[in-house]
Amino acid sequence: MERSALQFAVQSGVSISKIVLYMAESVPLVLARRALGIGNRPDPGPSKNHRNILFSEILNMLKDDFTNISNQLYPPESLAAFSPIEHAKRYIWLVRDSVNAAKRAENQQYREFSKRAKVYLAGLPEYYRRNFHYQTDGYLSEESAELYGYLLLIESLQLEEHPEFDWALKGFPKDFHEPFYANYIQTPLRTLLSINLAVVEEKYRFLSKSLLAGKI
Repeated sequence: MERSALQFAVQSGVSISKIVLYMAESVPLVLARRALGIGNRPDPGPSKNHRNILFSEILNMLKDDFTNISNQLYPPESLAAFSPIEHAKRYIWLVRDSVNAAKRAENQQYREFSKRAKVYLAGLPEYYRRNFHYQTDGYLSEESAELYGYLLLIESLQLEEHPEFDWALKGFPKDFHEPFYANYIQTPLRTLLSINLAVVEEKYRFLSKSLLAGKI
């Protein structure tokens, strides 16, 4: 096996193991919500071969990672192995918070915060003074950052950019209290950026995308 092929296999193995672990860690939240009868079936739902499409997108994403690392766009340490012990601790904490989050979702309690959280939220815009995803104390607390921060995607697809995933984009704001997301997926970023910037590149990978733009 050539060195480049071996490196790709190793890096892909690390990345895939992380993906599998993160998906497993999201299971408690899904099960807790289902137990309480929370969540909507997407209409229209995914196509019959959506799993194959998802796998293909993940593989393309891994290939991009390997190419970027090979070109030294970011360091190999970004794919460093994780600590099983730390993830085990987080998993126990995640299970507990998943039950609490599901109860808040059932009662639409998206402005419920502890006294400590209310102090640092008091001076922030209203956008941040809501409990997105119903997690404890919202996503600005240290606890939420520790539990959920690594699960977030920096940038999201928008409608019709990858039609096979439109069902997921439409269901997300309903199931996880993201009231502004529905507007986002219908407002192309390219159109907004083109007011002052020239978009020179736009890439789609899995459920995320990236745009490269320069000043006009």
